[in-house]
Amino acid sequence: MFKKLLVTTSCMLAMATGAFAEKLTQAPVDFEIYGSLNSLYKSQTSYRAGLLDSQDRFEAAGFEGAGNAYRDGANNRASQNVRAKGALTMVAKAGENDYEGTKWYNMISVMILKMDANDPDEEDGESLDGHGGDVVSLGDVWVRYAPFAFLGIKVGTQTVAGTAPAAATGYQFAGDPDGDFVYYTVSVVDEKPGVTFDLHLSKDIEFGFGMLQGMGDFSSIVSGGKSEEATNTVFWFNGNFGFLEANLGYQSVSVGGSEDEGGIPKNWKHEYTHTMMNYMLKLNIGGFSPYYTAQQASGEKVSANVYAGLNTALTAAGLTTLNNNTSGNEVEGLFQTVGIIVDLEDWGKVAADYTMIGDAKWGEEKSLTVGTEAATCSHFNWKYQITDSSNITFFYNHLGTRDDDKLREDIQTMQNNVATAKALGLDQTSPSTYQGLVQTQTLLESIPFSSTQSIGIELSMTFGN
Repeated sequence: MFKKLLVTTSCMLAMATGAFAEKLTQAPVDFEIYGSLNSLYKSQTSYRAGLLDSQDRFEAAGFEGAGNAYRDGANNRASQNVRAKGALTMVAKAGENDYEGTKWYNMISVMILKMDANDPDEEDGESLDGHGGDVVSLGDVWVRYAPFAFLGIKVGTQTVAGTAPAAATGYQFAGDPDGDFVYYTVSVVDEKPGVTFDLHLSKDIEFGFGMLQGMGDFSSIVSGGKSEEATNTVFWFNGNFGFLEANLGYQSVSVGGSEDEGGIPKNWKHEYTHTMMNYMLKLNIGGFSPYYTAQQASGEKVSANVYAGLNTALTAAGLTTLNNNTSGNEVEGLFQTVGIIVDLEDWGKVAADYTMIGDAKWGEEKSLTVGTEAATCSHFNWKYQITDSSNITFFYNHLGTRDDDKLREDIQTMQNNVATAKALGLDQTSPSTYQGLVQTQTLLESIPFSSTQSIGIELSMTFGN
């Protein structure tokens, strides 16, 4: 808390101090500050977020440090009616140039300070799920050097827009401050340290290449690895041809594995590789802009499936085997989205989309375990402009799920197996084996998803110089 207060106070004092402002005006640098604030009221159903909110379940079963808490407050979404988030973006520019009437700078630096007044997924000691912790954090922090108008070199923590379908379509849906309905743009590489190069053939055609440490949410789900342990080589293309807009992003991610080498403990080896692709086509026909996007991942995950070996052990112990008999570490997934953006001119803008989450089902090869029961995701927005810098948006968001019969059967099978093992005294005669059974039961019980929907109104405002 003290650290966050210190950061916030320091930024406010820096912006308010007259001497600081005078120094900026004397220096050969343009300095700008932009802000944004989004406040909303929503009515959302609480839901079960599967492995994205599995930490409490594992800890209750006695496995400290296991599971995830990305959606720690999902089980109390119905009580989280009001949300507020904001950001301050500080931009410094130096070396102004002009190319055929277009202004550009040799150097641009950016720092973004993000604020969340009541994050329900923030863990703070032993607070209850969804308690609403306040969070102040840094977002993008980078410097871009442009030796020529058509070439830029960016170094620092950055978001690669070419990997984000939402950036490609030009529309980010409102009413989802906690990422419950974010499946339409999960391939994005956001706020990761690295260096990227952007090449512009014109103001509407861009190619890019980069090397970063870290990966996006979809890659984390696919690989089962930790973002900070990943290396990521990124390519992208953006093209605006008037009636047609296109985007292509490609990521090659290596993550997982470590060893003690040369006296250095736990040196990351980046042993497992997967690829991530996102692409978008959008038509602009008058005020109508229909589009199609896809996010496709395939490759290796960090930990191989152990169910084939588990079934062998279950058979040897005289227990019932599972439907899932997979053993490899190959995985793949495909999210496809169709949407439309309609410009109503004085009546604002309407946007809607529908995402189909397609992957192998439970027990099939290359299955995305974490997304076994996630099926669809959809949004509807009506955004009305109140002033040049403020909007009001009415939104409806929906996440649809499907019950996987084979998964549910395996959950019941493991519950029966654990009960049988305990009745046979296995918890006393072979506690490690018994704990392995309990952990598998906990894992399977953590996978099921439930649907959720949210309806409400969002007020947004931007400001700055």
